[in-house]
Amino acid sequence: MKITYAIIALLLFISCHKKVQIREVIIDNSLFKTIVINPDDISRKDIAKISEIADSTIYIPLETRDDILIGNMTKVLVWDSKFYIWDSMTETIFCFGQNGKFIHKISKRGSGPDEYPRISDFSIHTKTGDVYIYSDSGQAFYQYSGDDGHFLNKIPITLILSTFAIQRGDTFLCYCGRSPNRYYFSSVFPEQFRYVVLHDNINLAQQLKYTFRESHLNVPLSQNNFSFYKDTVLLTEYMKPEIYGIDESYRLIPRYKVEFTTNTYDLSFQEDANIEKTQNSKNSGGLTTLSSFYETDDYILMNYARKLYGFVYVAKNDNTIHNMGYFLFDDIQGIPMSISILYVDGEYLYTSTEPGLLLTQIKQLGKVKKSPYLENLATRIEEIDNPVIVKVKLKNHE
Repeated sequence: MKITYAIIALLLFISCHKKVQIREVIIDNSLFKTIVINPDDISRKDIAKISEIADSTIYIPLETRDDILIGNMTKVLVWDSKFYIWDSMTETIFCFGQNGKFIHKISKRGSGPDEYPRISDFSIHTKTGDVYIYSDSGQAFYQYSGDDGHFLNKIPITLILSTFAIQRGDTFLCYCGRSPNRYYFSSVFPEQFRYVVLHDNINLAQQLKYTFRESHLNVPLSQNNFSFYKDTVLLTEYMKPEIYGIDESYRLIPRYKVEFTTNTYDLSFQEDANIEKTQNSKNSGGLTTLSSFYETDDYILMNYARKLYGFVYVAKNDNTIHNMGYFLFDDIQGIPMSISILYVDGEYLYTSTEPGLLLTQIKQLGKVKKSPYLENLATRIEEIDNPVIVKVKLKNHE
């Protein structure tokens, strides 16, 4: 009954623009579908082949000029066949086409009316393609055109968040994680939550109640808590590996829970983090953490970290779990490839490689094994160029 009233309240807000707040909705933990992963299933010497899930791989060099240099590719989003890349070294959002050609950049760091102090996260509006930058020091979202990068709007907020997504107008889905909002904004947050929905700076919904613990600040968090599966937004908690779908009324719906059989110590939002125990477990290989999570019609795809990065996929047609391990080989082109997932949309998985490494790998093949595709690719890149995006076409199980 409480959930029904919450939905009615939200519909009234949308239609009448009244200041209605939806408070905590109790989550039934039994609704999570558990995915059990044993990192010991595969040796660190084993090499998996990308053709197991891929039909093709395409290598896309990103255009490089003196004014287009990516120092640290922190986050990549793909929208309308364009790559949006956050370079945390220069506090810039670069936009490239699917052919790697530079389109525009948003480089507005400063204190002016159309500028941001720094980038804490960014997202793409799922309908318009506009770029939204969140700056914690600016306490605002900064909106720029996705077409040419010109400034559109500044939206002040009274909230500290880790990452966000935006959809359906100007509704912001915010993951606050361990942020101490109750301490800084007690009038707005008499109670603290890890998930907050904002519209016109009004809290539409908030779930995942949380008591701030300073020890959690020592635990690394991801910049990719939100991902998309068709029209569904997914929220992934990495310190406590649970994945939620977000419904039409912005409520969290339990979806998946990831359990690693090698873990001797599990971190929790409900208690202090024992940093010494965490480090000891990590050093001994007894701590595996989830690093990324994506879903398509055919697959669940994720990275995990156990000293090295590992790769797992779940084939949804038969619910089988496949641990690809720590080393991935592009047997379609005949060269090693990165195991780290940058982004996944409905048909493609994206990763990247450095041009210097790629050139070395191509040279090592020799004339006999080197394909015309790789020979042509080698003529288009130099060691000091921007990263090369690898676009992997996923197999369809239909």
